[in-house]
Amino acid sequence: MNRSRTVRFNYAVNTAPARAAIESFEKLGLSEISARGAAQAGFEIPTEIQEKVIPAVAMGHDVIACSETGSGKTASFVLPILDLLDYSSPWIQVVVLVPTRELCPQVAGEFRRLGANQHIRVVEVYGGMSYSGQRKRIANKPQALVGAPGRVLDLLSSGSLNFKKVGVLILDEADRMLDMGFLPQMTEIIKRVPKQRQSLMFSATIPAGVSRFARICLNDPMNILAGKRARPPDEVTQEAIYVPMHEKNARLIETVENEPGTILVFTATKNRADNVYRILKNSGQKACVIHSNLDQNNRKKSIDGFCSGKYRIMVATDVAQRGLDIEGIALVLNYDLPTNPMDYVHRIGRTGRASATGRALSFITVHDINVLRSIEKVTGHTFDNFVPYGKRHERQSPNRRKLG
Repeated sequence: MNRSRTVRFNYAVNTAPARAAIESFEKLGLSEISARGAAQAGFEIPTEIQEKVIPAVAMGHDVIACSETGSGKTASFVLPILDLLDYSSPWIQVVVLVPTRELCPQVAGEFRRLGANQHIRVVEVYGGMSYSGQRKRIANKPQALVGAPGRVLDLLSSGSLNFKKVGVLILDEADRMLDMGFLPQMTEIIKRVPKQRQSLMFSATIPAGVSRFARICLNDPMNILAGKRARPPDEVTQEAIYVPMHEKNARLIETVENEPGTILVFTATKNRADNVYRILKNSGQKACVIHSNLDQNNRKKSIDGFCSGKYRIMVATDVAQRGLDIEGIALVLNYDLPTNPMDYVHRIGRTGRASATGRALSFITVHDINVLRSIEKVTGHTFDNFVPYGKRHERQSPNRRKLG
């Protein structure tokens, strides 16, 4: 790692807005080449989390940061790290741990996109892909590694990875990793990283478990809060409508036909995701599905097809609630409302990203009303137009309702 590295290039900037964007990021302590990478990636001015995190990382502080979804958080640590790397070194210098397979290529993609001018070598490792292929990519001597804890630990234990030169460890979406039971793997990985390092932790929430873990792996960290906790972006319009279970499929078709943009549909179970996918496909919609029963190749095909526009609608379980960073999603539809208010926040955070506008619509059954009220308390948003039990107030006993 090279903390004194200063890079200056003499090159023409085509437009005044691009020059202004570069200067706005240089003021945070970035080199001109990294600031230019931000401008080329489409950032016009730093977001709140970037304004707070970039200077802290550039100065070498440990950081624990909490921010809203879609806030530009990944760029907030990638950009200053690009200035710390020794590009002549054959060793891995930065390790980023993420909770899901889907996040690995997306975070690695941000390193490549923002570091295009620096020719960074980055590798992603995660389950569902062959060990031999990942070992070959590791042999190309990357400077940065992005991985899911289980696969990272497997490769460390087999001797395929060596972290003795790692200078920065990043725990991205730490709360999610702990929720998924990765504490033993994360703890073991930390033992394999030098004690003299910079550690960064990012989390959508800071529950007690995250705080305890932070005390183990961070050294006198700066605590950074951007935006309001447990709140979706202001750019997302939130709606909730009462839909009895037996009417959901008809309302689903009506909703997607009235929305011309891209749609992400969340369901409670894998079987229901498959059923909703079939309903959409049979109605003539260009749809795909993603959940944990699919192998990695099929999950990738669904994501790539959704990103490219081959599919207008993706049906997903909560495997995608934090694992997708796709621009331009017009509508997040909760076919099934999640039981945890924070899962609601993360789901609808797939739209309205990076200050774009978006819409979130939730189908509410009689069993969901108490959860909806909990969501209102946690997020501070009131569903003023929601009419319980429909316009006719046809309230039915939960024990007598047909679940269809």
